[in-house]
Amino acid sequence: MEKEKVTIIHSLDELHLFSCMVFGEVNDTERDSAGIILLSGDLGAGKTAFVKELADCLHIKEEITSPTFVIQKEYSVRDSTSSFKKLIHIDAYRLERKEELEYLGWDDLICNPENLILIEWPEKVVGIEIPHALHIYFESTRGDERRVSILSNTQSV
Repeated sequence: MEKEKVTIIHSLDELHLFSCMVFGEVNDTERDSAGIILLSGDLGAGKTAFVKELADCLHIKEEITSPTFVIQKEYSVRDSTSSFKKLIHIDAYRLERKEELEYLGWDDLICNPENLILIEWPEKVVGIEIPHALHIYFESTRGDERRVSILSNTQSV
């Protein structure tokens, strides 16, 4: 049974703390495949902002931008305490079916336990095989406030 955790975020500082907490949870999970975080929510709800803050937690110095047009970007993790060596940011918004993600080497990406994969718009690739993942839903509520729900134990989108 999936458990849902809900957090209300009021600022970028709170989003940063939340992102580092999520990273800690994924980093501490024993696994034999990539760490995967699925990010859902409307445009502007905070998905890419979350990725930026999580990258900061991993001491990634490159500027994090949405990979909407290139679909996928990869960054080297600089945090020596991390079990991950690479952060892979995928924006599936422009994809129409799971085969397009598979074409990008999905099976190889998920086999490597040193990869931390974040997928925005996972609902665009329904049916893709996903080992254990956290699924985070972002919802704008009022002003800069965001309601963030986390579901774990996701097996497919």
